[in-house]
Amino acid sequence: MQSFTAYKTRDGVLHETYEAAKRHAESRYADQLSKMAHQLVRIDKYSEMMEKLDGFKGSMQRLLDLADDLVIETERN
Repeated sequence: MQSFTAYKTRDGVLHETYEAAKRHAESRYADQLSKMAHQLVRIDKYSEMMEKLDGFKGSMQRLLDLADDLVIETERN
């Protein structure tokens, strides 16, 4: 019989090593952040910027959830 340790990211993907899980989580975080930044750099009016930021409420929560996935649960205790 064999036993092994695996790391599961919030998207349900299993990784054999902590480093692989961390890279995967960092990549997902960077992708979300990049999408948001890309939308912002195209805005040149203050009012449009405020409207876009206000519309990011759901995206910000997703970003926070992805950031939370960067910390392994055992590190929180």
